[in-house]
Amino acid sequence: MKKAGVTFIFLLFLGQLFAQNEEVVRGRVMNDTIPIAGVHVQNLHTELFSTTDEKGYFSIKAVAGNTLQLTHVSMQTVFRNIVKADFQFAGIVIQMKEHINELEEVQVTKYKNITAQELGILQHTPIERTYAEKKVYSNTRVFSGGLDVGALINAITGRTKQIKKELENERNMAVATYISEKMSYFLKKELKISQEEVDALAYYVMERPQFHEVIRAKDNKTLEFMLIDAWLELQKILKEELKNEGK
Repeated sequence: MKKAGVTFIFLLFLGQLFAQNEEVVRGRVMNDTIPIAGVHVQNLHTELFSTTDEKGYFSIKAVAGNTLQLTHVSMQTVFRNIVKADFQFAGIVIQMKEHINELEEVQVTKYKNITAQELGILQHTPIERTYAEKKVYSNTRVFSGGLDVGALINAITGRTKQIKKELENERNMAVATYISEKMSYFLKKELKISQEEVDALAYYVMERPQFHEVIRAKDNKTLEFMLIDAWLELQKILKEELKNEGK
């Protein structure tokens, strides 16, 4: 009986010690540049769980080595292993992808490069546009007789606004991708930050027009100074948030 009591106290002590070592992981769940609300985030080791808010943010207790499972009704399940570096930064960014209904595989080999020009349908070289740009063009074009009826209806229903937002998101994501891929080496070397922190910085500035301009001009030297200033600005904001949470 005495031995069982000692064992119970020892296990209780271990549980308290483990709980003391737990820290709070803060993060944001995104689908490209769009935050995802209602994502179920569960620590598979402790079975604690959290849910993302309308801006995609969540927080959950964990220790290095724990695994988070993220699930959402319209997204593919994601598993994220927690490392020590995750506690050194105020937030991690986790990407989720939409569920895709796979069709049966269809192989097209012989005529895969057929174009409207080769068939004689078009006599000129068409302008190449991205998917989002095509949607904006097709929903806002004006014919010689006036505004297209479809464009008018779309304007009334707000669909055009939604499509333009998709194009804006596409361009913002291109800026974030450029920073993450092209400026990663510089940022890691100069600021001593991880790839996840580089990605977080890229998401932080991707909506700013001045970053679009310098990237479009491929002025990487100016971009370097702007990113350093933005990182210092972000660090200041995060410190203020942590300070306010501690009150």
